[in-house]
Amino acid sequence: MKNKKGKKAGLESSILTVVLVLASLAILIISLNIGINFISAEDTYTYYRFCLGDEQSIHIVSNYSSGIPGVNKLVCANGFCTCHLLSGSGYCDICVYKIGDIYSPPGLGTHCDFACGYNSGGGGGGGGVITPDLTMNVFTPIAGNYSKSLFYIHVETNQIASIKLYDNILGTQRTLCPNRKYYNQASIFRYGWNNITIMSVKGDQILRKNIVFMIDNKKPVVSRTYPLAYRFLPLDAGFNITYTEDNVKKVTFNYGTLENMKKLNLNCPSGKLQLCSVDSGMVNLSEFNGKFINFNFTITDTVGNFVSSRNTKVKIDTVSPVITAFNYSIKGILVKFIINVTDDNFQKIIYSDNGGYYRTMCSSLYQGRCIKTLYLSKTTH
Repeated sequence: MKNKKGKKAGLESSILTVVLVLASLAILIISLNIGINFISAEDTYTYYRFCLGDEQSIHIVSNYSSGIPGVNKLVCANGFCTCHLLSGSGYCDICVYKIGDIYSPPGLGTHCDFACGYNSGGGGGGGGVITPDLTMNVFTPIAGNYSKSLFYIHVETNQIASIKLYDNILGTQRTLCPNRKYYNQASIFRYGWNNITIMSVKGDQILRKNIVFMIDNKKPVVSRTYPLAYRFLPLDAGFNITYTEDNVKKVTFNYGTLENMKKLNLNCPSGKLQLCSVDSGMVNLSEFNGKFINFNFTITDTVGNFVSSRNTKVKIDTVSPVITAFNYSIKGILVKFIINVTDDNFQKIIYSDNGGYYRTMCSSLYQGRCIKTLYLSKTTH
């Protein structure tokens, strides 16, 4: 009886074991089928797990957060996700799929089933430890014309890299910082044109940014102007200035009275001791006849530096002198001249003997007459 009961119990135990085994097989088959369907559904995407170190970033299409709470913090904003290690070590874990040149957080049904540091595979051909591409932003300097030579070189990268500067004109290179993600230091650049390339280097990744700019921190220098102060100018008088400036943008001639100032823009050359002239046909002085006017020149360079010459006062006289009488008498070698002149702005009478140098006969009039006695040799004059 006991033997039958024992056999019966053993049979029940075997049946139970078989049932349990079959049940386990069923569960395993269901799990495998689920797994196979799960992978198959993801074949349209390539998934990647990024294991970001401290302060490393990835360009991502929208905000997403992953990682181990209390160990790290992945902050996503403005199209970038950046890892901040709270513990000072470890990684930030993010699973994404690629869209063009950027990444996007996956929806439900992703297949990044391994931990960073363990290459256990992934769905759709993705998986493994992947380092984001190096990116670089150069904020300053930028192309343009400047009146200063001191600039801050401001460069930021998404990974620790070597940041360098290459001078394309001198053919020299210097390392700004060998192992950083951020550089913002002042540097002095030379007068004139500068052509530089900022580079970020990490392994075989090299990023370059070329910048061309011009520096002119010297103001124009005025040497002299013409005519001199308090001279009487005829209607066809000209004006000019002599100056030194390497990068002339414009020269402005300013003239007139305090109540009626006029301007004339001139196209003048650049260089050392250059002459810029205003010819009689370029300005109309008739409205200032008999009046004192002020004039000066303003020189402006291409970066905005400018300088003005001193104000010079001259009188405009458009009426020619009139000689109303001309008489002379000879006594031996003495010749006496009496010349009557009508002119409101008389300056002087000059003469030349037999084509020689001009000499002054009278520099003033007495009752409208110039009276002068000259000693002349006994010959033809």
